[in-house]
Amino acid sequence: MSSGGAIPMSSVPLTPPARRPINLNSGYPELPPRQSGINPVGEHYGVPPMKAKKAETKRKRHEKEDAVARRAGGWWRGRGCVPDSGCYGRSGPEGRKRRRWYLGLIIALLSMIVVVVTLATTLHRKANTIIEPSQWLNLTGFPPIFLGLSTVAAPVNIRTNTGCVFPATKWSCDLPKELQSSVAPSLSNQPNFFLHIQWDNSSSANSTFSNVTGNTALITRHSVVNPVSSGQFIKRVLLNARQIVTFVPSPSPPSIAESNFLGNATDGVVSDNKAGEPTPFYISFLSNETSTINKRQLKLLERQSPQNSTDPFPNITSIIPPPSLESDGTASPANLLPFPSQQPIRLYDRGLPTEHYGFYTYFDRSIFLKSIERLNSSDLDDGEVPADRNGGAEKSEAAFRCTWTQTRFLVQMWTRMNTTTQLLNSTQHVASENPAADLKQPGSFPYPTTITTDRHGGDSSLKMVYCYEMNSREGLIAGSGKLNAENRAFGGLSFNPAPSFFSNSSDPSLGGFDGGTGGCSCQWSNFQSVTRA
Repeated sequence: MSSGGAIPMSSVPLTPPARRPINLNSGYPELPPRQSGINPVGEHYGVPPMKAKKAETKRKRHEKEDAVARRAGGWWRGRGCVPDSGCYGRSGPEGRKRRRWYLGLIIALLSMIVVVVTLATTLHRKANTIIEPSQWLNLTGFPPIFLGLSTVAAPVNIRTNTGCVFPATKWSCDLPKELQSSVAPSLSNQPNFFLHIQWDNSSSANSTFSNVTGNTALITRHSVVNPVSSGQFIKRVLLNARQIVTFVPSPSPPSIAESNFLGNATDGVVSDNKAGEPTPFYISFLSNETSTINKRQLKLLERQSPQNSTDPFPNITSIIPPPSLESDGTASPANLLPFPSQQPIRLYDRGLPTEHYGFYTYFDRSIFLKSIERLNSSDLDDGEVPADRNGGAEKSEAAFRCTWTQTRFLVQMWTRMNTTTQLLNSTQHVASENPAADLKQPGSFPYPTTITTDRHGGDSSLKMVYCYEMNSREGLIAGSGKLNAENRAFGGLSFNPAPSFFSNSSDPSLGGFDGGTGGCSCQWSNFQSVTRA
């Protein structure tokens, strides 16, 4: 007996039927073929939501940020002060937030450093143009000094020695003809001097002179400090920062060895320290002319010395410097005085009646002339061309331009002569309302001052007198340069004269050349001796 739904076992197949392939990606057994040339669009797949897209972009950015942070945290691990485990910091949003704060602070700090360095560099370059008020400075260990801009107006020409050359008009103590109107109604041999004295108040300078300024046995340093507002304080700090500069003398100051030599042989320094003591003060001489005088930079010329040369008559014309020309091809202007900048001031004869601040440097002085020969070669008294007197000829009328290389410019400011001298045209010094532009004799500089140009010292290999011929267009004729003879012992004594091309009796171990009291020179002073009861 069998149930109604059963089937006999004999009718059951021994193997199952083969399975047909099924498309698991679709509910349909087969998809219709896609038409060629038709791209799927949003209606087929649907447009992804923007929120999900932004979230994915943010996630990827965070992953990259975390990867960079992890790479940076493990970059120096196990070295120095970085632990072996590295400096990964916290992970997740909190770690990213902290890293961003740290990065922002670092960028702000670096930006501040860049701004400070840029401003400091820019202000440093403009420091020399700062016009600080002219005033006295009482610094411990040094005589008082008048800082800022001041003038020495119409000093008297107390010495003129022109006998070292023939004709004597080659050397003059008068301003060039083109500049004489600038000192009117004063005489042409009374030039005005514009001084700018600066004080190096940097920490390095204070450390250098601490043995002087910190000596309580010396003069007491006076300082007056007034209460200021925060704005004034910041302004003062910035001004001081601008003035803390590296002073660069131009031209370079002479060597200590030469200063010792000239202090002993020429300048009459009384103390044992003939070269003087260094000070934290610097001085510049300025020009009030609108057109500045171009200063030629001398170069050492390679040449054989007479003692090493087999030729007893070397070609001395090869050492003459090339013509000094303006940009338009005309000859450079004539000059009587230089304009040195930031020269270090030294203190001589401390505590003695001859105590003074001073410095010296070298320059090329030049003059225009109509003639460099005597009118009457047989009569030494009849040798000057009238147009060449009192400062030389005018440039438009000149036939020669003569140059005196390595001419010395000496300045001495006497600090203990208040009882034996008085300034010109005054019984006592009265402070000027405008020290920088006071051109009324004696000017605004309060110390008795002596200014000298002479032919002592200098580089013997560059020191000479040479003249170039001029053409009708006020230019210099190349190849026409000639050396001129110079008697550096005229009117005095010569000590250790510089070697010449045909003789050398000097001793270089003395530190300098051409000492003594002779040679061409000019000297000006702004004071006169007095006898006080």
